[in-house]
Amino acid sequence: MAVALRQNRPGTAKQDLYSWSPQDMDDMNTTLVCHQYIQQLIRADNSDVAKIVACPDEQDPDVWQYEHIRQICMELNGLVLALEPGCTKEKFPTMFTKSSEMQFLCAVYNPPRSTDAMTYIVNTLDHTIGQLCSEKMFPSRVNIPEASVKKFASICRRIYRIFSHAFFQHRDVFDTFEAETKLCRRFHAFVTKFDLMKERDLEIDGL
Repeated sequence: MAVALRQNRPGTAKQDLYSWSPQDMDDMNTTLVCHQYIQQLIRADNSDVAKIVACPDEQDPDVWQYEHIRQICMELNGLVLALEPGCTKEKFPTMFTKSSEMQFLCAVYNPPRSTDAMTYIVNTLDHTIGQLCSEKMFPSRVNIPEASVKKFASICRRIYRIFSHAFFQHRDVFDTFEAETKLCRRFHAFVTKFDLMKERDLEIDGL
């Protein structure tokens, strides 16, 4: 019996990408089963955020959360690129979300210091991806050290500021991106389900 090739061939049209049938999680023959399954759920219906973030019974919740954070950061690059033309140093010389009265220091520097918003956003996302890809912090994608799990909450708080800045200061860019990806809705569902952020700290309403 022929086996379906689960791979996009060079030159495949955008509308034909990932055109194979979905797989059950148990049938995925890969060490990155969580990563692959999460992406499959997103492609199937990115608006069903409750289903996307729900951890299957047989999966390690720590690995599930790690893979979700990685996926969110991958997709968040698209929002950062969309923000870049309008988020200039002249318009946003400091990083803030809802009000310029509450400014954030960039923790990439030691000691943390004030930067323009786009520098803060790029540095924060790059630093987060660097942490997630660090062999010291995450030596394996199938077994997450407890000390590294404890960093999930702080990672999520920092990257949420990117969503918030876009929502309050670049609403048209945010709305266009969110309509296509539902990424902020998914982020809200994810951090709420796994208690990584408190609802009072999720300042974006109406998703």
